[in-house]
Parts: sequence; structure tokens; C-alpha cells
Amino acid sequence: LTSPALADAIVRNTGAQSLAFFDAIAPIVHHDSIDRSIAWKQSRYDKGEGADYYNCPLDKDEYAAFVAGLLAGDKTEFKEWEQSTPYFDGCLPIEVMAARGTDTLRFGPMKPVGLRDPRTGKRPWAVVQLRQDNALGTLWNIVGFQTKLKHAEQVRLFRTIPGLQNAEFARLGGLLRNTFLNSPRLLDDTLRLNGHRHLRFAGQITGCEGYVESAAVGLMAGRFAAAEEHGSVPVPPPATTAMGALINHITRGADATTFQPMNVNFGLFPPLSSSEGGEQRGKERKQALSARALRDFADDDVNMKDKRFAFPNDQFYFKKTEEMSKVFHDLPEAIDNTNEIVDKVELLNLTREILLPNFPFYSLHRYQPQYKQA
Repeated sequence: LTSPALADAIVRNTGAQSLAFFDAIAPIVHHDSIDRSIAWKQSRYDKGEGADYYNCPLDKDEYAAFVAGLLAGDKTEFKEWEQSTPYFDGCLPIEVMAARGTDTLRFGPMKPVGLRDPRTGKRPWAVVQLRQDNALGTLWNIVGFQTKLKHAEQVRLFRTIPGLQNAEFARLGGLLRNTFLNSPRLLDDTLRLNGHRHLRFAGQITGCEGYVESAAVGLMAGRFAAAEEHGSVPVPPPATTAMGALINHITRGADATTFQPMNVNFGLFPPLSSSEGGEQRGKERKQALSARALRDFADDDVNMKDKRFAFPNDQFYFKKTEEMSKVFHDLPEAIDNTNEIVDKVELLNLTREILLPNFPFYSLHRYQPQYKQA
């Protein structure tokens, strides 16, 4: 966790609104899983662009059943250190609001005013709204649905909402207490702090979520810094790859006004073109996204060689488990940890071999003897 001294220093240099310490997260849905024969696009009273939200209509009985499900749903209990931590204004869990009265949600985040269901021409009893969450339009946030419901309960209950009956979730709701930057506003695409370009941030504080993601962002920050040290221009990985998509999301693709920590997921990837298999769904779509990522990594390595990092033998490729064992032969714990990660992560592997990332050995002039000794 971020130390108080570091958090205070960040606030002094970036402003009080640059850090979040305790917040509620609403679920995010993949766009192509929204049933658009039921949900329609419209803003209340057609304000703004006129179609900024998807609207999922509920009649009186559906609304009553939904509220009852919220109140009865299995919830995560507060930990001891959470007991005295207040919620941010406007971030009350939806089940807390529901407990205040049957109609609280219908006059709050589920209010139907200014909306008409094009199928009936009438105003629904209540609506669930979804707002675009990334620049690509592949992820949509369920507005006001921050919650402490357990994940399985969220999936079950939120799929009872008309239009979301087949919803696939890029992220489920929750409450968290950690410290992270408003990275889309504060960081450039090589993780430098705007106005303080000698400072880079890495890991969870950048707004990524998960051990693998935090390590990946740390790796990229280190490579960017090393590139600059050796006179090269640091360039992020292609946005069509997992690392590139993640760093693109946290530094520019996410909406800064609603930014929350995010795991890597296929919703962060740019959509496939028709020639790349854009009409595919499910497993076939993921395989097509993975194939494109591998092609773009290969193209990027050829195009950027000796431009990005200017290290001898610098390249991105994969090693098999037995090769990694040789690299870490004196570190059995590292091998065990790596294998544990592999066991827990679903790999879309087009070559049908177990692949693990190789981190090249750099010939860093003045540090080379120490690196060889290590």
C-alpha cells in the first residue's frame, strides 16, 4: 500500500483530486453482450449528444423483484479497517440505497424521467442506464450500480435486467480501499507524470488491477526509463496487445471523470476489422484478437528495432517452461511462483505449447559486471 508520506507528496504535486483512497466500483459490461433489441440509446430529454446512454427498461413487477433481490442478496462483509471509512459522495452501494425505501432507486440512479421506450412509446417504470466507459466503445459502465454484492450474486441478479440477460462482465462491482492516480489525466503514455517528466509511476498506483497487470506495468515503466537513459525514444507496445491495451486504457482510453482500477480484458482491445474476423464471437473472437496481437508484436519488433530501446539483442519472444527453469535454476521459488501463475491463468495459445515471457539480458555499459555477477 502507498505510504502516507508518498500519498501526501503526490497530492501536493498534483492536487487533492488526483488520488482515490476508498471508492465504490460499478460493473462494466462488454458492448456486444447488450441486447439492443430491448435496450435503446437515449439521453434524458435528449440532452447532450442525444444518445449517450443505453437504457434497459423495467416494469413495476420487474423493478420490485430487482429491489427484493438486492436486499436479499449475499453481500461481502466489511473488514475491520473499513468500518470507519466513509463512502465518497455519490458512491453509495446500490443495496444501501435500496434499503432506504422501495422507491429510492426509482428516484435515484434508476429514474426513468425524460425517457421513452421506443417499443411502447411510453416511459418505463424504472430504467438501468449504461454509459460508455472507454474511447473504443467496447465497454459500458452500469451507472450508479456500485455494490458490495458477492460476484456470483451480481452476475445472477444483473442478468435479470431486461437487455442484460446475456451480459458478459469485463469487471464486476465492488468497494476498494487503495491508492491510485487519476492516470488518464496525470500520466502520459510512457507513465511519466505530466509537469514532472522525470517521474514515472508503476504498478497498482497507476490504476491497473491484479498481480500480473501490476508487474506488467512495472516492467514497461522500467523499460521506458531504461530507453531514455540510453538515448532512445520509449514507445508503448501496440494497443492491439495485452500490455499495450492496458497502458492505453489507463493513460488515455479511460474516462478520467469515472476512472477506476481495471484488469486486462479483451474489452480493452481495439475492435477487429472485417478482414481480421470482426464478425466472430466467443472463443473464436478471442483467438482472432490473440492472433492479431502476435502479428502486431512481430511487426512492431521489426519496425522499432534499434529505435525503441537500442539494446543489443533486445527482442520480445517466449520461452518454454524448461528454458525458464535454466534461467532461474538457482531460484526454485521463482519457478514455483511462475508455474502457479500459469496454472491460474487461461492462455490463448495458438502454438499449443506452454509459453512464458522472456526478459532479455541487457548490456548496460557501466552496470554490466554487476548484472553478470547477479
